[in-house]
Amino acid sequence: MRLEPLLLAATSISLVALTSIQAYNVLNQTGSGGNPDLVFIKTSNTPSGRVEVHIASGSSNYQQRIVEVPTTFANENDGTWLMTPSGSGGKPDLVFIKTSNTPSGRVEVHIASGSSNYQQRIVEVPTTFVNENDGTWCMSD
Repeated sequence: MRLEPLLLAATSISLVALTSIQAYNVLNQTGSGGNPDLVFIKTSNTPSGRVEVHIASGSSNYQQRIVEVPTTFANENDGTWLMTPSGSGGKPDLVFIKTSNTPSGRVEVHIASGSSNYQQRIVEVPTTFVNENDGTWCMSD
């Protein structure tokens, strides 16, 4: 089963309405059980002061955490967080679409690579869109 980023972004909107802590399903299926991994992106009140990625494996029926790491991002809630498949086929990349309070006055896309354990940003770019929060943001191939 592969969940598309569009579904993750729509899910994130409903979670944002409830809490600043957001959870997502990873986009790729892993393990022999066939369950997708469960990803928790903690965006505020973290011990590290950084956005944290926590992943529980689907193959362990979500009983084993396989990733628990602070990322390159400071705690941040001015946008949408999601996971997207990496170009290398390994861990998914972490995407932050910053939709308000941007230095550029534009929506910005920031991506930290899964292959760097979310320590290296591989994309940081302002977009053609002015800051906007009245809708759903997602990534699409």
